[in-house]
Amino acid sequence: WKRLQPGNRKAFEIPGAKEAYSELDQEFDNITQRSNFHRATHTAYADFVDFGVAAIQIDEHVKDVIRCQAHPIGSWVGACNEDGRVDVFFRDYRPTGYEIMRRFDPAKIPAAFLGQIKKDPYKRHELHNAIEPNPFFRKGAIGLASFPYTSVWWIKGHEKDFLKVHG
Repeated sequence: WKRLQPGNRKAFEIPGAKEAYSELDQEFDNITQRSNFHRATHTAYADFVDFGVAAIQIDEHVKDVIRCQAHPIGSWVGACNEDGRVDVFFRDYRPTGYEIMRRFDPAKIPAAFLGQIKKDPYKRHELHNAIEPNPFFRKGAIGLASFPYTSVWWIKGHEKDFLKVHG
């Protein structure tokens, strides 16, 4: 269903290029098989057939390299740029305090909120995630400026205390 190839077919004329792309292609297959990519894709296809639109979020994962999540219809909003391409993704959901503690660095969780979580770890909280074009993006930059998009996570009521910001 896919094959990784260079944008310029002449690159295959470089000695070893075909073999290198073949190895990359195999490693991509290994990563998707170790992760939940195929399950998430199946779920998204079902939404696509029923509703004509679907969303899969792919995030980095320590053990599996990537972790995929198909978001249910109605739990997210996308916005299009001037070319009609989706370039902003916003979603909110209600995880428990326990789930928030497992997913994010406890040092990033506001102290007052951390106290609430410790009192009632199974209470649900409103968590938001926005993925949008990075206004500071520069090719060749280092750090957050090297990513064309940024992903920002925050808890409702703690909008100035981001749980996570990454590209």
